[in-house]
Amino acid sequence: LATAALVAHALGLPGGPPAALATATRKDLARRALGEAGLPNPRFAVVGGVEEAPKAAAALGYPLVVKPVDLNSGTGVRRVDDEASLLAAVAAVLAGDTNTRGQARVPAALLEELMCGPEVSVEAVVHRGRATVVAVTDKSVAAPPAFVETGHMVPASLAPAERDAVEGLAVAALAALGLTHGVAHVEVMLTAAGPRVVEANPRQAGGYIFDLVHLVT
Repeated sequence: LATAALVAHALGLPGGPPAALATATRKDLARRALGEAGLPNPRFAVVGGVEEAPKAAAALGYPLVVKPVDLNSGTGVRRVDDEASLLAAVAAVLAGDTNTRGQARVPAALLEELMCGPEVSVEAVVHRGRATVVAVTDKSVAAPPAFVETGHMVPASLAPAERDAVEGLAVAALAALGLTHGVAHVEVMLTAAGPRVVEANPRQAGGYIFDLVHLVT
């Protein structure tokens, strides 16, 4: 995605800003961008080694979610409830040198405050800086410690006010990341304190959600 944005920019073709794609494809940089825009964010920390993790985790408090900063499909995402599971999860995140596309990885792990509640995703298209929501997807997720999606439903079963809040947060998140062109898949957790962004991806959804939206609409 980041490479395609650079090529489009160099050739004068439509595409997202390279800087925005570089941010949106890094979970840690995206978290910082959302925070700087004043959007609700879980507390988080970034560590570059296993030895840094206990201190960072202690400052955040357990339970936490550990995830790679640059992988997809939920790879390496784990809930941790104590230091032993934390060290194992961070070590697993830092173990690989390349991602699922064979590209060099960033040697860092993201620690996030655990968010609880149902999860949905917002599927959107951004054109000339204007985001249009095309669907909101309900998700079923496997039990911790992994967070693997096991099913999807379109449209999501949400009350109108809840749907408006979810869509509004997703659109604001895309603006905060500077995404002005392309499709987007924004995962949102419906917490007791309101909707929170889990991840904002500058691409179509996986898990056949793209096909599901096409069939439904």
